[in-house]
Amino acid sequence: MVLFHAQILLMLVLISLPAEFQCCPRQCACHQPAEVHCTFRSLPAVPAGVSKQVERMNLGFNNINTINYNSFAGLQKLELLLMHGNNVHQIPDGTFRDLKSLQMLKLSYNKLKVISRKTLMGLWRLSRLHLDHNRLEFIHPDTFHGLTFLRLLQLEGNQLQQLHPATFATFSVLGHFPVSTLKHLYLSDNILTTLSQRMLAGMPYLESLSLHGNPWTCDCRLRWFKEWNKNSPGVLKCKKDKAISDDQVCPTCFSPQHLKRNQLQDLEKPTCNSPVISTPQRVISPEDTESDLLTKDDFIQPLGNISLGLSDEHGHQVDLDCHVTEPRELTSIGWDYVNQNQISVNMTLTLDLKCAIDRSSYERLWRLIAYYSDVPAHLRKEIMLSKDPYISFRYRQDVERDALYYTGVKANIAAHPPWLMQSSMDLQLNRLQSTSKNVRLILSTHMSNFMEMETLRNQKRSWVVIDVKNDTKLVVTAVVGSTAKINCDVQSSGSVSVKWMLADGSTINTPYSSDDNRLSASNTGLLEIKSLDHSDSGVYYCIAQGLEDLAVFAFRLTVEESSSPPPRGTRVTQNTRVQRFEVSFNGTLIIHNLLPVDQGQYLCSVQNQYGHDKTIVNLIVLAEHPRVQHPRYREVTAYVGETVDLQCQTQGLPQPRITWVLPDKGMVHSSGPSHGTPEHMISVLPNGTLYFASVRQTDRGIYKCIASNAAGADAISVRLTIAALPPIILQASVENVTLPEGSTAYLNCTARGAPLPSISWTTPDGMQLLPSQFIKTRNLFVFPNGTLHARSLSQSDAGRYQCTVNNAMGTAQRMVILIVRKSILSSRAKITFSSPQKTDVFYGGGLHLDCITSGNPEPRIIWRTPLKKLVDAHYSYDQRIQVHSNGSLSIRSVTEKDDGEYLCVARNKIGDDFVAIKVSILAKPAKIEQKTEVDKKVMYGGNLKVDCVASGLPDPKIQWALPDGTMVNSVIKSEQNTGSRKRRYVVFDNGTLFFNEVGMHEEGDYTCYAENQVGKDEMKVHVKVVADIPVILNKTHDVIRVLYGESVSLHCSANGDPTPFILWYSPTNRAINFASDKYFIQKNGTLVIQKVQRFDSGNYVCLARNSAGQDRKVIRVEVLVSPPAINGFIGTTNTVKVSSMRDQRKLIDCDTTGTPLPRVMWVLPENVVLPAPYYGSRMTVHRNGTLEIRSARMADSGQLICVARNEGGETRLFVQFVVTDISVKPILKNPKVESLTLTVGKTIYLNCSVEGYPVPQVTWILANGSPLQSGIQFNKFLHKSDGTLVVSNPAVSEAGTYRCLGRNPAGMVERSVTLIPGIKPEISNRYTSPVSIINGQSLHLHCLSNIESVHLTWTLPSGMVLNQPQRAGRYAVLPNGTLSIQQASVHDRGTYTCRATNEYGSSLLTVPVIIIAYPPRITSGLAASTYAKRGVAVQLNCLAMGTPKAEVAWETPDRTRLIVGPQPRLIGNKYLHPQGSLIIQNPTSRDAGLYRCTARNVVGVDSKGTYLHVF
Repeated sequence: MVLFHAQILLMLVLISLPAEFQCCPRQCACHQPAEVHCTFRSLPAVPAGVSKQVERMNLGFNNINTINYNSFAGLQKLELLLMHGNNVHQIPDGTFRDLKSLQMLKLSYNKLKVISRKTLMGLWRLSRLHLDHNRLEFIHPDTFHGLTFLRLLQLEGNQLQQLHPATFATFSVLGHFPVSTLKHLYLSDNILTTLSQRMLAGMPYLESLSLHGNPWTCDCRLRWFKEWNKNSPGVLKCKKDKAISDDQVCPTCFSPQHLKRNQLQDLEKPTCNSPVISTPQRVISPEDTESDLLTKDDFIQPLGNISLGLSDEHGHQVDLDCHVTEPRELTSIGWDYVNQNQISVNMTLTLDLKCAIDRSSYERLWRLIAYYSDVPAHLRKEIMLSKDPYISFRYRQDVERDALYYTGVKANIAAHPPWLMQSSMDLQLNRLQSTSKNVRLILSTHMSNFMEMETLRNQKRSWVVIDVKNDTKLVVTAVVGSTAKINCDVQSSGSVSVKWMLADGSTINTPYSSDDNRLSASNTGLLEIKSLDHSDSGVYYCIAQGLEDLAVFAFRLTVEESSSPPPRGTRVTQNTRVQRFEVSFNGTLIIHNLLPVDQGQYLCSVQNQYGHDKTIVNLIVLAEHPRVQHPRYREVTAYVGETVDLQCQTQGLPQPRITWVLPDKGMVHSSGPSHGTPEHMISVLPNGTLYFASVRQTDRGIYKCIASNAAGADAISVRLTIAALPPIILQASVENVTLPEGSTAYLNCTARGAPLPSISWTTPDGMQLLPSQFIKTRNLFVFPNGTLHARSLSQSDAGRYQCTVNNAMGTAQRMVILIVRKSILSSRAKITFSSPQKTDVFYGGGLHLDCITSGNPEPRIIWRTPLKKLVDAHYSYDQRIQVHSNGSLSIRSVTEKDDGEYLCVARNKIGDDFVAIKVSILAKPAKIEQKTEVDKKVMYGGNLKVDCVASGLPDPKIQWALPDGTMVNSVIKSEQNTGSRKRRYVVFDNGTLFFNEVGMHEEGDYTCYAENQVGKDEMKVHVKVVADIPVILNKTHDVIRVLYGESVSLHCSANGDPTPFILWYSPTNRAINFASDKYFIQKNGTLVIQKVQRFDSGNYVCLARNSAGQDRKVIRVEVLVSPPAINGFIGTTNTVKVSSMRDQRKLIDCDTTGTPLPRVMWVLPENVVLPAPYYGSRMTVHRNGTLEIRSARMADSGQLICVARNEGGETRLFVQFVVTDISVKPILKNPKVESLTLTVGKTIYLNCSVEGYPVPQVTWILANGSPLQSGIQFNKFLHKSDGTLVVSNPAVSEAGTYRCLGRNPAGMVERSVTLIPGIKPEISNRYTSPVSIINGQSLHLHCLSNIESVHLTWTLPSGMVLNQPQRAGRYAVLPNGTLSIQQASVHDRGTYTCRATNEYGSSLLTVPVIIIAYPPRITSGLAASTYAKRGVAVQLNCLAMGTPKAEVAWETPDRTRLIVGPQPRLIGNKYLHPQGSLIIQNPTSRDAGLYRCTARNVVGVDSKGTYLHVF
């Protein structure tokens, strides 16, 4: 039943919704009626079926690649459109025509290439446009025209290379002066190389400009940038980047090379210079290479013309006809929104007038206006003099403004364009640029203009652009007689005329073709010159003239002589290579494999669009003819198979290349591969030698060695003869050899021959033996030299052995008859080798005893062990004991039982032999090494590790005795349960005892025992278990207050050993579980209470506990709740009166606050209750509590109650709702017009109280024209419900006129409030001449400002900056701004600068300071020699003058330095007077010598000396 009612209610709500709110595209989500969210849906196109009432739509991160003309048709209420992260390539013109309310458009991360004139048409309210990270290459210069609300434009990360100066203009004044309303412009990470000064001059309100990441060309075109940056502080922004040293990325130069990576804002007058080839012999100043190219300003036509009929009260009169040039600067420009359809613009212009004049008129003009070269004459318009055929006015000098310089100047003025004749103008003589033939005047005027928005949007401007990319060739090089083509690609808004200025200064209009058809120019801008000659070299200017715009570009053509085939006459350009010639990136010419033919003159030519330079380099190639240092002909003889070296040593420059010509006409080079097969290889060594590894008969013949280099060649011949030799055996042909049985025989057979002969042996039984062949069954082996080796001769080895030697030339033989003599003694068993008779071995080691025997038959070997037991190769009573086939005995892991005598017995039929060997087993008793400390402390719950390292032979066995007497070792581990605690002990193989989680029961004595067969040792260790009682850190009685419904963390961390366990108890004294839906205890002991309720208040106890004790801490939690408030009212007796007109829509606010968030419901007459939210057919309660009544009826009148409830209580608002047919026009309660002073950073309240019936709707129109409804906050602006506009933290940019509009059905009222910004500080006191003081005096420099709240700084000549107030050593800035310097010295001279700054500007005061000081001068002269009698006092005077006062010192003959002080001094027999005199009392011969007086101060030094003779 409940489900049925819910379904019915849902259907009623859906039926009651307006049709336009029921549309949500199927693929999207609409959480609010005015919102559409379609992100990450892989949509290929803009979804259809979007409600016409939608205000915000997010289509980001899809795959939209097509936008059609009607994709956004009808969405007139759309304010926010996000389409970033899609695949949009193109936007049809007029696509956004219906989006008249759109304020933000984000098209970042798409693939747009072009923005056309009508791409953004219709976005008249757009304030933020994001086009970053696309592929934009071109932006139409009129793209943003009419978008007067545009404040932010993001173009970062595109491919822009060129921008028209008026690209970002949103409207133009008088159709001639483009102005942009942008405040934030982002152009970083594009491909821009330069920027127009006029572009930024038309952005007077620009606050931030981003330019980094572009390849800027820092030449004369950017000379203006530093001054602009200085006059616009803080506008240029750098990117923050912590990855680099400066933490920021600023715009830097990419070219020229010497300025690369320099920051744009630090450029000091960059220049456009022609290239210079720097050599030590040339000294060229940068001024000599300054570009003389004409600029755009040289081609601009005058803005207009003006006729001046000037006269004054003295009867002087002159008539001038002048050209009006383009304005030098827009000194100031400002605009304001009069209303939504009109804008007012104020502008001040400064124009140059160029007036031709004759000599007589020049003199009259000079007498009339020369007085106004320093100050202008202020003229005011009086009457119109004529209307046809042209308008003219009479102007008269303003008496009030020119009271000090009034001469009664009158001017009859006629001007074109007529707007030059404003109500007032200033006229001034430019004395510096005026001549007797041309007079230059400066005309300044102020103009105001009101423009309709619709007119602005329909304005069409004339513009011209010459398309220049970064890869456009600005320098064209061609050869004489060829054809040169120079292309000038022109784009424009309409008809345009293109003309060319040729290299000789003449001008041609397109299309053009000369009589001989050698020179032609097409309408498209292509200039073609045929049959070029040197006179065609020079600069060509392409001039494109539109109706009101001009574009100029220069190309440089260089014509050179035609080139002959390589290598001579070859032209090699930068970063290219032609054959052996290469030019690197820095212009260096590299010639690979230099040849004598490369000798001669080389022309280096460099050029750019500003000029060219060339230099000639004469190359001399040094070369020496190669020479072979051997006879021209020689013969070499070699035997077949020998190694042969044919030498060919050479000398020459460069090093000659060696080539050997073989007899078969084949060639082998010193740097080439070898010749022949792997078996027969011929090669040339690095030194030129021809190498044969093994010569053959076929190698005979004549070999020719050729040495060659660039200077020539030399050759020699070598005849190689190959000789042959039949084999010869060096031993006797027949030999008898008799040897005893069992011995070894060596039968020699050494031979020589060519080629090298091969050797073979034939045994008595016919077996063939070759060198290095071993017959194991016969013990026969033939060595490589031919010797036959026979081992252990027996009777079967006797017989005839034949050696055969042969080669290609023949064969030789030798016969050896071997007789084997029988020997009985040699057959008896004999031990030929054994181990030493006494052998020692370590316990547990391995024993190896050798016993090598001989005899025939082969003896049998038997071993007797110390246990009197026998073993042999076939039997062993112990697996450890083994007898090998060669008779050796081995025993593994010997023990003490293996100690004793071993007997080896060898036995055969003939006899036997034996040897006795004594074996001793070495062992050491067990010993514990490095016994640890007797007492060892271990923390409770920690790990105990006690080392017990023992040594001995055999290895001792280690075991531990525990405090309870239990024994454990590395094999046995003790595990037993004591209560609920499990103990585990581990003894590692190295004897270390280890166990973890030590408790108090583990305290006691532990004993380590080490024992082996020889002895034992022990070590006792007493273990003390230490524990710390828990201590809770920051143990205070805390009270934590937390808002209802929020989460709170109670911290409780404790120290102790073992680590304490944290327990928490709730206010009800119940233990809190470790983790639950309500509570969570973190690892560090912190208790987290989630979504606190009122019953969670109380004392929470934290208990930290371990085996040593416990500690506790109490934390009190107070849950804060606040009763609900409705529209600021609290309680249940609040009443308001609300009225409405019949059939109108009415919103009744019920804005609630409180903790927790109150629940809202409305009680209508007859106790009908509507909860929030509620959606009915005519009444809706929104989520924020507002009651909406649509089509109000008379029956709706009555008492409505808004009820808000939460944990803190209940509040009610009684609304007396009256529906009537009567309306009262709105009435203002504040002045209609008011002006207030804007203080930066101080919040401003603009009041606007309006009464009327029904209650008027109040709307504020901000200074930028944006409307702000009641209750809305936008950036710094908040429109409160009572009509007050709050401006928080205002800046200077918030100055302007704010309008308050009050509307109801009966009418509208308007109130305007103008915020006037404060004034910049001015320094009232000035210094007309330098300040002079004497060195050592105190200096006081005053700096008084007309404003009290001002930031004052002093900059000293040393660059040090002092703020107000501040003291640094002798320097101090007093609170009133005065700079005080105590005891000024000459180092303090220079210019001092005082800067007074506030948020509106700054003012400077410079004070030159002169410190008066004179170098010292000794006035009392000293004679070159002074004579004194022995014993009679003598006085040497030294009176010095100087500023500051000089320090006087005397130097005596013994190099002692005496310094004059303020008090008299006596040093030995010398008396030093304060005035500088030195008196020598009772002089002796020891006092004789040179005395020198020196006077010194900070400015200089003076000294005089005298030689004292004592007689």
